[in-house]
Amino acid sequence: MAIGTRIFAFVVAFAAFIAVGCTGATSSEPIPEAEQPSKPVNPLPPPAPAPEILATFDRLSPSSFPGTSRYVLHKDGSFALEYTTSSGSGPFRYPGRFTRTDSLVQFSFTQSAPAVWVASAVLRRTVLEDHPK
Repeated sequence: MAIGTRIFAFVVAFAAFIAVGCTGATSSEPIPEAEQPSKPVNPLPPPAPAPEILATFDRLSPSSFPGTSRYVLHKDGSFALEYTTSSGSGPFRYPGRFTRTDSLVQFSFTQSAPAVWVASAVLRRTVLEDHPK
């Protein structure tokens, strides 16, 4: 028998062995179940609901900022000065806390810059006139 014929016969016999050996194969070892992903031990708490809005004041005076701005005051004493650009980016928020005594409103911004940002405003009916310090 020529070498090429022997190799061909070996390949055919090996293929037949594989085909017969794989039909109805059994194992004495149980197949382990797929691992279920574990749940996190300390899941993150749900996000806190946004504070209820007390009032919103749009800026009416001219600004060097190219867009619109407004003060959003919340019932819990927090506020945000929000800017939206005319290009649609933003809003950029500068949060803080506010206090009110009669018509005077004091704003204290919470930010990490070395200088403290504060502002005051006078509430006249539905207009909030701000006076940056």
